[in-house]
Amino acid sequence: MFALGVCALDLPAAEVLVVGDTYGKDIVPAHQLGCHTIWIKGRQWEDKPADESICDDVITRLEDMLKFVSQNA
Repeated sequence: MFALGVCALDLPAAEVLVVGDTYGKDIVPAHQLGCHTIWIKGRQWEDKPADESICDDVITRLEDMLKFVSQNA
């Protein structure tokens, strides 16, 4: 899904920011493509360990994303 999005945007993956709330289904595949990632960490569907170091940022509220975007604009 993320590869299709990157192609549709016609941008290098390194210029795409993916914001997701599911570590394994959003953050991991987007990171593997080379996208920047912000994980909105909350209750997860699965109780699996997550390597937060692959995320560009980990937030708990969508509003917190503004800080990341303004610092990296």
